[in-house]
Amino acid sequence: MSGDYYLPILLLFLHLTLHFTNAINLDELFVLKTFYNATDGLNWRDNSGWANVSLDLCAPHLAIGITCDNDHHIISIILNDNNLRGTIPRELSSLSYLETLDLSSNTDLSGAMPVWPPYTALSSVMMVGVGGPLDMTAFFVSPLSSLSRIDVTNSNVVGTINGGLCSAFPNLRQLIVYENLGIQGQIPSCIDQLDFLSKLNLQHTSISGLIPESLCSLSDLSELYLGSPHTTSGITGVFPPCFGLLSKLSVLNIQRTQLTGSLPSTFPSGMVNLVDLVIKNNILLSGTLPPSLFNLPEMESLCLEGNYFNGELPNHFQWNMPHISQILLGRNSFQGSIPHNFGLLDDLRVLDLSANLFTGSIPFQIFELDDLEHLNLKNNDLSGSLPEMAGLDDVTFLDISNNRLGGYLPASVVSLFRNNRNLLYVD
Repeated sequence: MSGDYYLPILLLFLHLTLHFTNAINLDELFVLKTFYNATDGLNWRDNSGWANVSLDLCAPHLAIGITCDNDHHIISIILNDNNLRGTIPRELSSLSYLETLDLSSNTDLSGAMPVWPPYTALSSVMMVGVGGPLDMTAFFVSPLSSLSRIDVTNSNVVGTINGGLCSAFPNLRQLIVYENLGIQGQIPSCIDQLDFLSKLNLQHTSISGLIPESLCSLSDLSELYLGSPHTTSGITGVFPPCFGLLSKLSVLNIQRTQLTGSLPSTFPSGMVNLVDLVIKNNILLSGTLPPSLFNLPEMESLCLEGNYFNGELPNHFQWNMPHISQILLGRNSFQGSIPHNFGLLDDLRVLDLSANLFTGSIPFQIFELDDLEHLNLKNNDLSGSLPEMAGLDDVTFLDISNNRLGGYLPASVVSLFRNNRNLLYVD
């Protein structure tokens, strides 16, 4: 009789055991509850499935932002723009199966970034637009061989970039720390150990010092951003001649650095995949532009504004930039005549040659560009009369003021002005 009495209890125990085995791990459940409470979960924008967190958290579509693997381990937490407030609890690092963490656009989130043990699976950390301060001092040197992406753009991060980064994240592919003045240090000379690095954005941080030559050994690098679009950065030294070795680079953006010298004569001949080149507001850069700069078949945008480049633009060969849509060369010291080659760039939409020392007449070929929308030639020493502009049907901005142009306005120019009184600026 007693055996019959205990049998239902035994079956119930086995049922519960199987339920616990197939449900979320209890330790991970505790971590989620801690995380929920530490980030003011009751007031999240969407806390579906979290308020009464249970063993069934991994059930499909039950808990917002949580993804589990087949063994009911948490592998992803994505709670971007969800009004999380408070600090990130260190217990989060106990989620050893976690691969993706995205807490972006939670502007009242702060604290120290947890340090995960080296054996964990974490591969992607997205903390874009987190209000901070977010202390990543320890995280930047904690070994995580699986980590491939860090993006903490505009998150008031505090931390130091140094040689510890190279050994900590050997499989890193993207390091994006844009707009975090609390990040200090230098580009480590060991950066060439990051064999898989494809995107490096250190702009608008407090990183200073020389650009190591070892950076040019990153054979997979496709995007590089240095300096700052807002304030002068502490990046110093001579413009690296080795940049031309970065054959996979599609974006090179260098702004407001203290780099000196001129662009190497071979720059950027080896960068055959370059699409977007920005070398802007580097007031210590000077010299003439190398002819190879106008032989980039994949180039779509060229911005060299606000430097001290000088001399004449090459005009003795046909430029090879069939896809270029934007050329910005304003606020330099370029001299001589404006090359007629500009008028042979069929996809050109924006051309800014303002605030230079160009002389002579404006090539009529420029006014035959069917797709041109923005033309700025102000503050030069151009002379002669304006040619007809019948081809500029799409133009929305035209400034030719502060030159020495003379003669009558062509009928096509008058027509443009009548159609849009805000587009035309003349002497």
